[in-house]
Amino acid sequence: MSMQSARYDALQSTPPGHRTSRPPVSKYNAVANGSSGTNLFVAGLPEHHDGNATMPDLGPDTHDRSPQTRGSASSSRRSMMRDYKKEIILTCLLLLLPLPLSAVLMYLIYANLQPRSQDLGFPDSITADNTDRPLSKQDYYVNYSATRLVFISSLSSTLALALVPVAMTLFAYMAAFTLQKASRARKMAHLPSPFQFELTIRLLGGSTTDLYRYLKYMFRRRPKRVAAVPMLNSSALALLLMLILAVCITVVDALLHIGTSTVQYHNTVEYLETAFNPGRRLSTDCWNATAVSAFAPCNVNPGGSGASASFANSTEAYLTLGNQSTRNTIRLGDDGETAILTPASAPSGVHFRAQSYASATTCEPATKRCKPHYNGDGYCNACQSWAYNCTPDAAGLRVSGNFSDIRGQSGLFPVLLEFFNTSSKEFNTSVGPVHGHVWSAVLFSLPAGTDEAMRQDGEDSPTIDGMYYDPTKDLVADTYGNIYGILSCTTLLSEVTYSVRMDGSIHDAVTTPMNDTASSPFYFPLTYGFGRDNLGTGINLAAASAGSPHDLAYQVSRVLDRTILGLTAGSLPDRQAVGAFLTQTRQVAKVPIAEFVALIVLNLVLPVVGIVLGVWAWVLCERHGVRDVQARLGIGALVAALFEDQRFNATATKMEQLYAEARSLPTARVVVDTRTREKGGGKVLVAVAEDGGCDGDGSETYR
Repeated sequence: MSMQSARYDALQSTPPGHRTSRPPVSKYNAVANGSSGTNLFVAGLPEHHDGNATMPDLGPDTHDRSPQTRGSASSSRRSMMRDYKKEIILTCLLLLLPLPLSAVLMYLIYANLQPRSQDLGFPDSITADNTDRPLSKQDYYVNYSATRLVFISSLSSTLALALVPVAMTLFAYMAAFTLQKASRARKMAHLPSPFQFELTIRLLGGSTTDLYRYLKYMFRRRPKRVAAVPMLNSSALALLLMLILAVCITVVDALLHIGTSTVQYHNTVEYLETAFNPGRRLSTDCWNATAVSAFAPCNVNPGGSGASASFANSTEAYLTLGNQSTRNTIRLGDDGETAILTPASAPSGVHFRAQSYASATTCEPATKRCKPHYNGDGYCNACQSWAYNCTPDAAGLRVSGNFSDIRGQSGLFPVLLEFFNTSSKEFNTSVGPVHGHVWSAVLFSLPAGTDEAMRQDGEDSPTIDGMYYDPTKDLVADTYGNIYGILSCTTLLSEVTYSVRMDGSIHDAVTTPMNDTASSPFYFPLTYGFGRDNLGTGINLAAASAGSPHDLAYQVSRVLDRTILGLTAGSLPDRQAVGAFLTQTRQVAKVPIAEFVALIVLNLVLPVVGIVLGVWAWVLCERHGVRDVQARLGIGALVAALFEDQRFNATATKMEQLYAEARSLPTARVVVDTRTREKGGGKVLVAVAEDGGCDGDGSETYR
């Protein structure tokens, strides 16, 4: 079916109901007859359409009413349409929209950036997914709503896709200049075919789907298509690059959304409350003591003349040992072997670094190596005896005696301590510690039945020289079921500087062995028998829960450390903290730096592209008059060329002035009608109907 298009003379008035006697004039017919009744023209074509073919000289356009400048036809001239300035400025302003968004986003992040603490002892941290984590160098922590930040960033991706057609509007000036230059150079190979021209107009509209049409056209078999011209290729490339930029902004924005979250930020500041003194120190009397008798003012009164020994400040000591003190407590360091005397509590959110005292005991099981044996004579109760004999070669210490001597100590869980003055543990002496070291043997007795693994009463049970033996804990028992154990222990007393975190855990403990004078207040209470009940109770609990001889030795080591420090707790005045810090917890936005910087950089590309294209378009309009050509690279100019009067084209200074309606003149109506030919078949008629024109029978009058 054929397609025809008719024109309507907008300047001619026809009375309503009157059919004009002037037949419809087709613009294409006018061109075919050599008339210049349209702004379209037909140039003579060469016989051979090769790449080197040139167009004949078109000659001056007699209907071009734009002011001419001196020089050749290809000289610079200004555009007749003067509305390009507003269009270029408005388009550039639209492309600059990502710039203020980026500025706002950068301001919100950097103005509310959470400062990080520089104190290496207590670095800031975050809590994410119920897990405490150190700060990451790949993230910003912003004291601002994460939801608002990602909302602002999401506007960038929304604008990026919306601004693609806007950028192509500016690029249309470059395409128009390419077409104008090719036309003036009369190179047929650089002029688009009608199909390429239509495809170029679609690409300049910024439609994503038209890229598919372009690719489909480019990959069509060569004999079926004309070689793509530079204007078409450059338009497709510009649209592709703008779409890639928009997609990159969208992807980066999505990654920024994924990486941005709300976390709890723990910020550390200096704690200035002077009433909190977590450190501990020895009194002056203890430091200045040089003899045993001089320790009486510190924590032990040896007694004499009928008076028993007394223990100074025993109330606080036993409260500490019983975990009832509000002033002191004993915690293990992060090595799991060093016990440190610390304050019982700290103000909420405060963690600190302080100086105090520490005890680290290492015990080894020695019961079997001390050769336990039956040493009785006869079958009477008084004649029965069980003995031990520890030697340095076999057990690493020298101590011997009867187990009954251990059971004869006071308390429900008797404990006997033997001290040595050398690391070889060969000599028993009452001499004090040497450079903070205390060497001792811990001999203890437990009631019958407290070790369920100890088999008796004729059951098949391991024995050692007439004594029952439990290899799982290295304990022995006599005929009556009384249980005994021997441990070889070494204790190191130290001054310590440590850090306590908010959860009460101790870290970064630095110890310095005490001198002989400083060690004595911690050593003497045990030598006078103080704390034996606490020590015995702890050993009994350790024996009940231990799973191996070394586990029992480890637990007894902790009990011994706790007893040594607890007995001295009441004699140690407070000391100021080395450093106290308050942790303030707040919710902040965690923003990934890489995605944020990438989004800012990509958002800056659009304004740069807008400025470059805008300046280029302005120069082309001022120097080469491409606005008149660019205005025709759109559906508006093409529709006006087909259906409006050609005289509008000669005088229009704006796109709207190509239409009669914009000039307040009588306008036509576009209609589509199907009419049947006399000999069969039909045709689709696209024409214009004069305003108010109709036949007497009510039919429309078409032109």
